[in-house]
Amino acid sequence: MDAKASVKLGSFSRGGYSRVEVEAGDHDFGSEGSLIPFSILLPQYGDLFLSFAHSKVTSDYIWDRVEEQWSEWEAKHHPSTLVINQDNGPESSSRCTQFIKRAVDFANQHGINIQLAYYPPYHSKYNPVERTHGALEQYWNGMLLTDAETTIKIVENMTWKGKHPVVTFW
Repeated sequence: MDAKASVKLGSFSRGGYSRVEVEAGDHDFGSEGSLIPFSILLPQYGDLFLSFAHSKVTSDYIWDRVEEQWSEWEAKHHPSTLVINQDNGPESSSRCTQFIKRAVDFANQHGINIQLAYYPPYHSKYNPVERTHGALEQYWNGMLLTDAETTIKIVENMTWKGKHPVVTFW
């Protein structure tokens, strides 16, 4: 799992190409706000879960997204161990006590083992979830992300490994 950089909303050019004529501004004055994409990828199954936040992604935000999907994952895959691969970002660092506390609480509540695997500094490019960020950028490259609702609809139509992602907005 990983968060991506904030994306400004508005009629801004993203430098992509589109088959539809779009009128985009050439400067990013007057942004309509921003969204922060957060991705959870289950690489073994090719399932992608994308969530968008208006504010900073925190440890609580991460574990709330895991909690909201857990019943579906448990029913579908029957996991006994949850292995979480991530970079050592400030919100999910092994030194972030809130992240570790929520992980322990989650493991105790659901009776599963959790293994945290951190990529070394500057090696997050090997994390498979980073590829989903690139696919997302390419997918919406020629489109106008004018507001949150439009952005969510655009992302719901994208595919990853032949499947549409589960998209939520918080």
